[in-house]
Amino acid sequence: ESLPLFKMAIELDPDFAMAYAGVGSVNLSLNQPDLAAEYLRKAFELRQHASEKEKLNIQAFYYNTVTRETDKVIETYKLWADAYPNDFIPFVNLGNDYILVGQMEAAITASQQALRLNPHHASSYGVLCQAYGRASHFAEAKAICEKAVTEKLDTWGTHRGLYLIAFVEGDGPAMQREIDWFKGKPTESVLTFYQARGALGLGQLRAARELFERACALALKNGLKEQAVAITNDRAAFTADLGNYAEALAQADLAVRESTDSARHRAFATLAVARAGDLPRAEALMRELSKQPMPGTALNEVVLPTIRAAMDMDRKKPAAAIEELRRALPYDLGAEASGMTLYYRGLAYLELKSGKEAAPQFQKVLDNHGVATTGVYWPLSRLGLARALAQTGDTEKSLAQYREFLTLWENADPDLRILNEAKAEYKKLSARSTSLP
Repeated sequence: ESLPLFKMAIELDPDFAMAYAGVGSVNLSLNQPDLAAEYLRKAFELRQHASEKEKLNIQAFYYNTVTRETDKVIETYKLWADAYPNDFIPFVNLGNDYILVGQMEAAITASQQALRLNPHHASSYGVLCQAYGRASHFAEAKAICEKAVTEKLDTWGTHRGLYLIAFVEGDGPAMQREIDWFKGKPTESVLTFYQARGALGLGQLRAARELFERACALALKNGLKEQAVAITNDRAAFTADLGNYAEALAQADLAVRESTDSARHRAFATLAVARAGDLPRAEALMRELSKQPMPGTALNEVVLPTIRAAMDMDRKKPAAAIEELRRALPYDLGAEASGMTLYYRGLAYLELKSGKEAAPQFQKVLDNHGVATTGVYWPLSRLGLARALAQTGDTEKSLAQYREFLTLWENADPDLRILNEAKAEYKKLSARSTSLP
């Protein structure tokens, strides 16, 4: 709702640096980073018109969205906090950026300071709710969100947080309340997207398809084209991880067509193609990507190594995949990875028949449910752990993990290949267990 006002400010004063920064900031929140970068690049060019504090703000957003150098972003916010220790804004943004790199305790500390400095601003509550949620401190996250609602300082981010907590808790009525809150709002596509991810996480691919389609339609209706591409890419990657390769490739091709100038979106589409096993197509897309500038910590340290790891898995080279994913280790719990790098590393170890090494990868995903709240990596890590434990010979613990997974997916689509593989493995392992002396 704020975008028309920021754009009006730009029309009134084309040199208004903070108005460009405002448009960029909002688009970043709406998962439109490439569009945000256009405005933040302009804000950076015009920063000489801004105050010293505003320059720090613009500089941080520039590093965050244009060059995507997370270390420089965090350094800038620390400078801002040191220069203006009573300003809550750098602490809010430090909280957000620590979440991006997976440093949840640091994110909580910064977010708590933001709330202490300004308990009357929605952002203070929003970032602390997110930090607690990502750290799997769901009770604390829920309390902060509910307080924000009571204080009438809730935003769509607050209600997204409440939906995710309700999903983890399996609280259907609470989930429905948040779905109802989003209905008719410009950000309804965001919640619909998380509903789709939640359905996939329960193995309900048919339901997820409808929700993904609706999320894309809502995003496009509100002019959020880049958000629609991101939704399509997520659908493609998760569908590939469930073993439905034809659908994943179709969605990835759609994302490529819709993101002609975006290295970031093309990279995520390439990941889905590689995960779906189309190695020639993945190699061709990687050659195209190599011709484009690839700024940013997340792309270079998380996304590209994961693509190369998926391609190595296609080539039956799991040891090479593990080596590729070494670069992503510091960011395993960050926003771009969200359990993905841990899960893929676990799969590679399984291919090597190294269950002892695979198990901790899957266990780390399970121990950090807030990082992989919806989507497929949390439930599939349960299955991965079952397989890893079977490789180590710990039959009883393996069977227990299989039972957990099959219970979680008791309402999954019955024709899912990965589900039927899990059932067959469980049956075979059970038979072997009962036949032992």
